[in-house]
Amino acid sequence: MYRFARGESDFLRGLRSEVVSFLGDSVDIVNFVNNSIPHGFILDQPYLGAMLDALELKGSFGTYQHVALSHPEFSWLLSSGPPPDP
Repeated sequence: MYRFARGESDFLRGLRSEVVSFLGDSVDIVNFVNNSIPHGFILDQPYLGAMLDALELKGSFGTYQHVALSHPEFSWLLSSGPPPDP
């Protein structure tokens, strides 16, 4: 998921902006403050939110930030360039 999100990062961030703009003041305070995508009373996280979490190493991807800081071979996770080829 991370590699896909990274490859489409500009599109995904633009889409988040469009969603937030479209919702306007209809967004609840928690999602507004966190700049996150509302769940719409669905238990699972929206795909867009999961992809953005992957890009920002937040949520379930938060543990990867520690790995990237601890192991130089994973430092590319913290850069904004294209990921290395597998």
